[in-house]
Amino acid sequence: RNKIPQQTHLVMAGANAWKYKQLYAMAEKLRGRIHFIGYVDESDKPALYSLSQAFLYPSYYEGFGFPPLEAMACGVPVVASNISSLPEITNNASILVDPYNVNDIASAVNALLNDSEARKILIERGLERSSQFRWDTTARETIKVFHSP
Repeated sequence: RNKIPQQTHLVMAGANAWKYKQLYAMAEKLRGRIHFIGYVDESDKPALYSLSQAFLYPSYYEGFGFPPLEAMACGVPVVASNISSLPEITNNASILVDPYNVNDIASAVNALLNDSEARKILIERGLERSSQFRWDTTARETIKVFHSP
């Protein structure tokens, strides 16, 4: 069974969330391999995504879910929750996991880090899927709704 390479690091971005103290305590076991960087400015996100081998988004609830699409647009394969809006948003361009199942998430990460063909396929699908979401298209469609009888 393939394992996550020893040199792999997990970068946690964003504000502290629910149960963050428990997360910090668990992270102590992997001292030096998990990095909590806090809030990331919008202008820095493309660089952070582009430097990543994978983007993990095991959200329990998501209204829309821009981050997986942003990662896809930067050519990063995505692991996302199989619940909420994420299966529809990522539409066969991500590995979907049960966000409550650590083994499910670990298996998906292993697959991305150890299977270059799977990575390539997900990157291609992600670039295609993310290209379907554009602000100018959204604005035009919204204006149509306002002008419809």
